Amino acid sequence: MLIGLIAFGLVLLGLTGWIFWLDRRITRLFQGRGGENFEELAISFGQELTALNQSRQEIERFLGAADQRLQKAVSQIRTLRYNPFPDQGGNQSFSTAWLDERGDGVIITGLHARDTMRVYAKPVRARGSEFELTTEEAACLAIPPDTNPPPK
Repeated sequence: MLIGLIAFGLVLLGLTGWIFWLDRRITRLFQGRGGENFEELAISFGQELTALNQSRQEIERFLGAADQRLQKAVSQIRTLRYNPFPDQGGNQSFSTAWLDERGDGVIITGLHARDTMRVYAKPVRARGSEFELTTEEAACLAIPPDTNPPPK
């Protein structure tokens, strides 16, 4: 019985020491090292999280506006050179289309003859025009994005 009582006392002493050690660790956790306690740290992190969320929302608004502006910017330039008069000259004539993402923009055609040059511009909507397109202009608009064929 005495041995059991001594063993119980040692276990009780060990548990008391362990509780004291845990109490010191919890106290240090809630007091903090730099004078801030756990509650102040949690409040500070909450405020920083709110500020980060506001910044993220501002960035999303800015990127949305930038995306809308970029959709209207010229992003596809296509050029086709050709010779409209096979009996004279070379591939000096051209059709160049400047289009945005929706296929809206302008197509400019320059026809070069031996002694004259004429330039025409036509508005383009959805890769088509209200004005009649020449075969070369239609071919220029049909060129896939980011490619330009070699001159013939």
